[in-house]
Amino acid sequence: TVTQQWGGAGLLKSQIAVPKEDFTDRLGRVVQSRTWGFDGTPVITQTAFTAQGYTASVARPRFQGAAPVWTFYDRDDIGRVNKIRSPAPDGSGYAETAYTYGGRVLSMVNAKGQSRIEERNVLGKLKSATDALGNVTTYVYDGFGNLVRTRDPKGNEIAIGYDALGRKTSLQDPDVGSVAYWVDPLGQTWKQRDAKAQETLFSFDALGRMVRRLEPDQDSRWEYDTAANGIGKLAQSYTWVNGAADVRRAMTYDAQGRLSGTELNLDWDYFTQTAYDGFGRANVQSYTRR
Repeated sequence: TVTQQWGGAGLLKSQIAVPKEDFTDRLGRVVQSRTWGFDGTPVITQTAFTAQGYTASVARPRFQGAAPVWTFYDRDDIGRVNKIRSPAPDGSGYAETAYTYGGRVLSMVNAKGQSRIEERNVLGKLKSATDALGNVTTYVYDGFGNLVRTRDPKGNEIAIGYDALGRKTSLQDPDVGSVAYWVDPLGQTWKQRDAKAQETLFSFDALGRMVRRLEPDQDSRWEYDTAANGIGKLAQSYTWVNGAADVRRAMTYDAQGRLSGTELNLDWDYFTQTAYDGFGRANVQSYTRR
């Protein structure tokens, strides 16, 4: 149940209740879900599974009483999808997309005969992709599996640099230019400089949580542990403008440490509150503006 309330003279106050029901099989898998549309009509979705536990078919959301429209997934002997049959856009039966596996090469052909070929390296990472027009995009990795270079069909390249520990230190991109990163001994990026020589500084607390991000045009800050029942959790975040907090979001927690409310200060003050049932499940959310 979701309760939405807008305070203030002349403002609409309303309530929306949209429950959702999930029906599971003996293995705990959701095989049918039911929710309700704006006019109260039930909306159904369904999923069927194979004996091996793979998804066999999925029905599109439909109003209760309407015939299901299914998408089917055919698989090979080791569970890989080799064909997907989905309703054709023009309503004329089904459109098929076929998948063919050949070692580390995967070929895909859709109902229009358009193909895509993907080749992967021995680590399973994408090495090249070829589209229906024969255009090839390539990907290069270092010995640690980090992506170091991509090259598109027009010869544009993106290069990424790393230090000896595999932490990103540089980026060369035709769109954004050259970007440099500084990393501290804990692996935290504490400074970033873009192609315009503009710097962004990052600060962290002793637990590695970001507490400040200072950009050329904005100062963002985060505070932890100070909210009641909120040890180890975010207490508030805000932007700092002219010596005071500007846009601010504050959190509250219940006796079990669960998020029970947020307050967002913008042009108005927006409040979100969450209540839980006896099993610890969120069952009511209310939204208020004032």
